[in-house]
Amino acid sequence: METLHETRVQPAPGLPGMAGPQGYALRRAFTCEEWEAVGRLREREGFRPHDEVDESVHSITFLLTRGSRPIGTTRTTAPPEALPAFSAYSIPCSNAALAGAALVEAGLTAVDASATLDTKAALFHLFKAHLLHCRMAAAGYLLTAVREAEIGFYRRMFNMEILSGAEPYPDARLRVLMGLDVRTHVQALCRRLPMITLGEGDCDAFAASGRVLLPGDRR
Repeated sequence: METLHETRVQPAPGLPGMAGPQGYALRRAFTCEEWEAVGRLREREGFRPHDEVDESVHSITFLLTRGSRPIGTTRTTAPPEALPAFSAYSIPCSNAALAGAALVEAGLTAVDASATLDTKAALFHLFKAHLLHCRMAAAGYLLTAVREAEIGFYRRMFNMEILSGAEPYPDARLRVLMGLDVRTHVQALCRRLPMITLGEGDCDAFAASGRVLLPGDRR
């Protein structure tokens, strides 16, 4: 099987219009129209529409749609690319739990709350993209920087722990770095949230089409 970054993903015919459960579909942003949708979603959240990390072969940007409407996006990045968190926090370099661990950082997550009836469901689907990249990169730790108001959600829903105080992130907003020990917590997390569970064919499906399989896509 080709690795995530060796594969040159081609868009599957008709994929942007394909509907998963409740009309959801999640795939790697590929076309100009998909990147434009990503930029609009990011700007709604106060992020820049695009940056230099988007150009890295070690960075993947995902777009979540419901029906034909873009409702969410997130980006994952793995070394050897310099992770955005490393420019904002010293803790990734000094934290003993992260020392020697393969890392993936998730960031630029944005959901258009006006376009979806269930913001939590959208975030759960986007989180599956994070776990997919962790599996493909054999990562033991997932990092993400969140607003202080979001800390409780990420602790309760995703078992993430606080790794830093609030610091200016590359988007110039104060954010707290949080982390998930994938090796320790992911199995229990997936039992509690089956919709984020990865199946045996998920990596191959992504390598072939850029699509992240959601519950119901295997019917």
